[in-house]
Amino acid sequence: MPTKDFAAWWAEFEPWLDQRDDVHEAARRVRRHMLGLKPVRQRRFFGQALERLLQGRHAYGVALFMLEGVSDPDYLHDVAEHLLPLPPVQSDDEESHLADLIRILAAADDPALLPAIGVYVLERPIGPHWASVPWALWPHRKKLFARSWRRFFLEHEPADWKNTLVIKSFLTEPEAITVVRKLLTEECAEVWVGLRAALIRQAGLASWLSEEQRAELDRAIV
Repeated sequence: MPTKDFAAWWAEFEPWLDQRDDVHEAARRVRRHMLGLKPVRQRRFFGQALERLLQGRHAYGVALFMLEGVSDPDYLHDVAEHLLPLPPVQSDDEESHLADLIRILAAADDPALLPAIGVYVLERPIGPHWASVPWALWPHRKKLFARSWRRFFLEHEPADWKNTLVIKSFLTEPEAITVVRKLLTEECAEVWVGLRAALIRQAGLASWLSEEQRAELDRAIV
C-alpha cells in the first residue's frame, strides 16, 4: 500500500477507533482491510498499522488481536520492531495485552525478537503482569530467563512474592530453580536464602507434588 493510501485509510480509521474500546472489533477491522489488499502489499500495511498503533497509541490489545490468523512468523518481526521504545506502565488492560505480546515473541525463540523482549524483562519498570512473561523463555533462553527472575527477586521484597503464584510456578521446574539460584548466590546470597525458604514453604503446601517431583525439588534447593 502506498504511503498516501495508508494515510488516507488511517485518517478514517483513527477517529473510528477513538470512539470505541472494543479491541477485538478494531483488530478485525484492520485485518479485513489488510486481507482486501494484494498479497504483496499486506505485510507493508501490517507494519504501518502496527507503527501507528504501538508507537502512536500504545494500543497493545489491537496489535495482539491483529495476530489472529497470521501464520507467517516474519510478522512478529514487525511487532518487535514497533514495540520499541516501550512507554512507562500503561493501564491494566494494556499492560495485560503487552505481556501477551511479549510472551508470543519470547515463545517464538527468534534471536531477532530478543531486543524487545530484553527491554521488557530487564529494563522496563515491572508492571502487574510482568511475572507471566519469563516462563515463555524457558527452557530455550535459560540465561535471559535467569536474569529476568534475578531482577525480579532483587527488586522486590520477599513479602511481595513469598506466598504467590510466582513461587508455585517453580515447584515443578527444578532446573529453572538451579539457574536462578546460581545468579542469586553469586550476587546476593541472602535473597536466595529467602527464596529457598519460600520454595520449601510452598512445597510443603503442595499436596499434588509426586514423590519424584519432591526429590528433584529437594536436590535443586540444597
